[in-house]
Amino acid sequence: MILETRHLQLVAAIAQHGTMTRSARDLNLSQSALSHMLGNLERRLGTPLFRRLGKRMTLTVAGERVLLAAQRTLEELRAAEDDLTNVVRGEVDRLKIATECYTTYHWLPRVMHDFERTHAGVELRIVAEATSDPLAALAEGSVDVAIMMNRHAGRHLRAWPLFRDELVVVTAPDHPFAERGHVELGDLCGEHLLVYSSLSAGSSFLGQLLREAGLAPRRVSQIMLTEATLELVAGGVGVSVLARWAVQPAIATGRVVPVKLTRAGVHRQWFAVALRHARPRAAVRALVDMLATGPSVLEIVPGGPPTRRAPGRRGKLARSA
Repeated sequence: MILETRHLQLVAAIAQHGTMTRSARDLNLSQSALSHMLGNLERRLGTPLFRRLGKRMTLTVAGERVLLAAQRTLEELRAAEDDLTNVVRGEVDRLKIATECYTTYHWLPRVMHDFERTHAGVELRIVAEATSDPLAALAEGSVDVAIMMNRHAGRHLRAWPLFRDELVVVTAPDHPFAERGHVELGDLCGEHLLVYSSLSAGSSFLGQLLREAGLAPRRVSQIMLTEATLELVAGGVGVSVLARWAVQPAIATGRVVPVKLTRAGVHRQWFAVALRHARPRAAVRALVDMLATGPSVLEIVPGGPPTRRAPGRRGKLARSA
């Protein structure tokens, strides 16, 4: 391997300072040693990394690629060193997380269990009270990572894509919808629609879809408990729109029937969001990697709780989403 940590530090320093003199001072090297190291690296790579414009140095295309690798790698190494220091000192590193959806907590504890089993010294803590406004919780520092359905791009935030899930119309087995291949958004307007959060709320994915289509259901009831919603749906009181994985146990027992919403289906993209200026932590990236499996690796066993399958095997939810 040609690139070493010292090379990454060299490229990052020159890109930051723009001159050999200031970069050498930053790296505590002589200017001649720095120049020799850069020249040797460029010869081994077979391409220049910088353009020399007088005393000023700017990145070439190859240099930009090396800089990207340097930024990522050095950040990870600094974070790993911080985490290891805490472990050696016997300090517990707490990582506080929240989600934008309460039903997410159905599968999140299993991810937490796997994470804590492989990351000694890091305690994961769910901040359930931040669910209603995880962005505000991030801003005030009460959570470190928010699991959200929107990347909420902004200069002060960073977002990692996690997984996609599917929203389906949930009906009683004897409801007319149960015989259809799919249900259009307009079909919901003539039904008693049972929702978890108000359709007017900014966090309501379904509410946003209906507003964009210029639709308004004739009757809506807010039921802030998924289990209660399923009982009402099974009893024929109304229909609901929920994540397929969240209602899979009820589907498996035949109490309710899932129907695709629109011919193409409706899917949501989930993200892990954190403050961009927050101290980089290896634990955060490790958690993001585990969260990326999301509910897709959970297999629902009829009559039992969700169980985790190996990531290499696609479970029922992965096939049905």
